[in-house]
Amino acid sequence: RGRGRGVGVALIAPSLLCRPRAAPGRIQGTASITARRRPCRPVSRKRPRGPGVKGGAESRPQPGSGLPRSCHRASALPLLLPVSSCLEPQCQAAQPLHVDAGHRAVIFDRFRGVQDTVVGEGTHFLIPWVQKPIIFDCRSRPRNIPVITGSKDLQNVNITLRILFRPVTAQLPRIFTSIGEDYDERVLPSITTEILKSVVARFDAGELITQRELVSRQVSEDLTERAATFGLILDDVSLTHLTFGKEFTEAVEMKQVAQQEAERARFIVEKAEQQKKAAVISAEGDSKAAELIANSLATAGDGLIELRKLEAAEDIAYQLSRSRNITYLPSGQSVLLQLPQ
Repeated sequence: RGRGRGVGVALIAPSLLCRPRAAPGRIQGTASITARRRPCRPVSRKRPRGPGVKGGAESRPQPGSGLPRSCHRASALPLLLPVSSCLEPQCQAAQPLHVDAGHRAVIFDRFRGVQDTVVGEGTHFLIPWVQKPIIFDCRSRPRNIPVITGSKDLQNVNITLRILFRPVTAQLPRIFTSIGEDYDERVLPSITTEILKSVVARFDAGELITQRELVSRQVSEDLTERAATFGLILDDVSLTHLTFGKEFTEAVEMKQVAQQEAERARFIVEKAEQQKKAAVISAEGDSKAAELIANSLATAGDGLIELRKLEAAEDIAYQLSRSRNITYLPSGQSVLLQLPQ
């Protein structure tokens, strides 16, 4: 094939070359290739002698044709002559291929198969009918994969994993040849289920909640390494949903309720103990105060009582002066009760 033209091979029967023609002609449906006629020699054939018949060799034409018999007895093998390909009009017009941003193309050739070269962004030209493009999206795409697995203590766990993935550009021909265009549907669910089951089985149900960051990191490391063998890059792996079975959830709720009730009872006990301690301290304070007062009375006599009377009278006068309702006390009467002498 050269300069947009294809050269094929045509099968030409030898009998067609023996037809008498005035000049070499052009075979229809082929490219300007002239076939020369091969001269046919007459075949001598003896005829029985008879009266009026002269012996000799003469050519006897084939009935129904103007050609000698030898031309029809030519070799049955056809001659191979180069002719122009019937696809010449199509090959003259190249097919444009537009690859958008973030995409790559893999070329499938009908004669050579999948090409190792990956076509980048921009406009390219292909040979019609011979070359076929397969477009791949190389941008990061999200995918949510739900998985039901079991923990170390045999509890059912429902986990949803969110993955941002993209293919390795240089490995697109291998991905298309070995996996196909829907590589994400064939690879990601299986390897995600495998990795999640192996990682979650290392932790108890409670540890999955308290050590969620550690679980997510181990899943991300193992899944990234596993996806690399298939030519995929994982930009982000995160646990978006983590729930347990109905029975386990109810048991956890009951446990939480019991713990709250225990905490409440402990608080009540501690409160009573604190109140008891406060009462003891208050009684001890009153006893100590009474003892001090008795000692003071024994030492100072009635002077302490008179001092307390003055302090009480001063306090009452202060409160009455600030009251809205002014009360007039009769003169000559004491506001304090008369204590016995």
